Amino acid sequence: MSAMDEIKTRIAKALQKIAPADFKIAANDFTAPPVPEMGDLSYPCFPFAKFTKQNPAVCGRELAEKLRHGVPGVSKIESVGPYLNFFLDQSSLAQKILHDVLKQGADYGRHVLPTSKKEIIMLEFSQPNTHKEFHVGHLRNTVLGASIVALLRAVGHKIIAANYQGDVGAHVAKCLWAYKKFHDGITPRLNRGRWLGEIYAEATREIEEHPEYKEEVAEVQRALEWRGQVLRGQIPTGSVPVEPDPYADPREWQKLWERTRLWSLDEFKKIYRELNVDFDKNYFESEVEAGGKKRVAQMLKEGRAQKSQGAIIMDYTPENLGVFLLLKSDGSSLYATKEIELAYRKFKDFPKLGKSIVITDERQILYFKQLFKTLELLGFDKTFVHIPYSFVTTPEGMMSSRSGNIIRYEDLRDALLKKALAETKKRHESWSAARVKKISHGLAMAAMKFTMLKQSPQTIITFDINEALSFDGFTAPYILYTYARLQSVQKKAGRVSIKEKALTYDFHELEERALIVALAQFPEIVLAAGQNYNPSEIAKYVFSLCQNVSDFYEKHSIVKSEPAMRAGRLMLVAACQQVIENGLRLLGIATIKEM
Repeated sequence: MSAMDEIKTRIAKALQKIAPADFKIAANDFTAPPVPEMGDLSYPCFPFAKFTKQNPAVCGRELAEKLRHGVPGVSKIESVGPYLNFFLDQSSLAQKILHDVLKQGADYGRHVLPTSKKEIIMLEFSQPNTHKEFHVGHLRNTVLGASIVALLRAVGHKIIAANYQGDVGAHVAKCLWAYKKFHDGITPRLNRGRWLGEIYAEATREIEEHPEYKEEVAEVQRALEWRGQVLRGQIPTGSVPVEPDPYADPREWQKLWERTRLWSLDEFKKIYRELNVDFDKNYFESEVEAGGKKRVAQMLKEGRAQKSQGAIIMDYTPENLGVFLLLKSDGSSLYATKEIELAYRKFKDFPKLGKSIVITDERQILYFKQLFKTLELLGFDKTFVHIPYSFVTTPEGMMSSRSGNIIRYEDLRDALLKKALAETKKRHESWSAARVKKISHGLAMAAMKFTMLKQSPQTIITFDINEALSFDGFTAPYILYTYARLQSVQKKAGRVSIKEKALTYDFHELEERALIVALAQFPEIVLAAGQNYNPSEIAKYVFSLCQNVSDFYEKHSIVKSEPAMRAGRLMLVAACQQVIENGLRLLGIATIKEM
């Protein structure tokens, strides 16, 4: 239990003693007052007043009077309208919080769960398709997933970070069909994955203009599915033709698929290295396609699924979930075909797995409701969670990989790097080129990630490069500059050892109090962000902490203070820097020590 949780629990128990026996008061009932002058913790009296049939303001005054003998760790209690405000004993709180932060270091904010509450969770995220480009939608998915992995690990769970990539299906058939038809024999030297994405967009346009091409693409898909199953030693079911319609030799399509698939995967690996994102397990649609078809055939045989116009479906219209398509009428697989087998594969690979979480864009909300309903009917008694996120756009408008009107990851990264480089050069004309490049890269990557994470997943992001790299406002540069500022203070003054825990300074200034309370709140913020799968709560907290740091820095001297005050304030600075670093780490953002 964190220091702030302990204090809240202590106050809640004190209030419970003077409350009616059947009215419950909990530690999470407390909020933070709008300004430090009003106290450090606040209890809204509305529920209490409603239960006792009193005016909330009168209720607050009576509770304050009954608590006049005080609560350990609380220096003053005031009623302000319907709120009961508590001023904490800053000296004892500061002693504990500063010592905890500086002693625990990078572990401050982490939770240790009892074995009974610790879960083994697989979090599936990123999921780019081969033969398409990695765009800003994938970027949001990737950094969101990586941050939630970090949060859930900080909360105390064991997390398996998984990536499920679409390396077969209609989009692959489209891309390879267009490659053979319009670009046969060409092998680009660089950016091969990007080139495949451009071919996919070209294929989509060609098919729209020439509908007669649709059957050629369908034949390619059947050839790829059939040949792939043969090579993997999987005998096609009755839903797969014994021989595909020979638009071309299936072996030729297989070789082309293998070669071009590696182009995409190599490019994805490079992007993950740049983003510093790792996966514990990689799954591919090609691995689960045949197994999925067998499972669907078995579901049909058992009467769990049914046929409709040649396709195999699950009819969930009575539950207002519509029709769930499992297999196409021509025997070709769908997302659902493969993801049913994927679920079996996940729990076979990790027998102790208790929960499977998947992150995709919000257009798939209905799909995952249908999928989870199907898995439930198949006997899965595990927990399945879908975390949807909204779109990323620019001030110019939306994007679509089908039309080719997308914001590529590389384009966004390069634009951010270019602007960050120009800004850093302008601010530090005397720096070497290598130094400027290093700082600019860190700044650009931080701006890219923070902009993707500072809003809740369900919020549409309009990515404005100028705003993302601004040193003012709710941005990564502002937070990184604050961190670098604290680094500079400690460099000038020298660090204070945590052995000096017998502080004589009482931290009486409002700005100091605000910082100490904020540091105390960090563990509960981490817990809430993890439970809500919402990294934006960390982003908002770190930004707020930096604002408090700026208020303190502007109003109070640190290095030139008298010895006791100087020692206390330097410990406070070191603790703030550590917590900012810990918060940024949960967002996947590296700190910068000079700016």
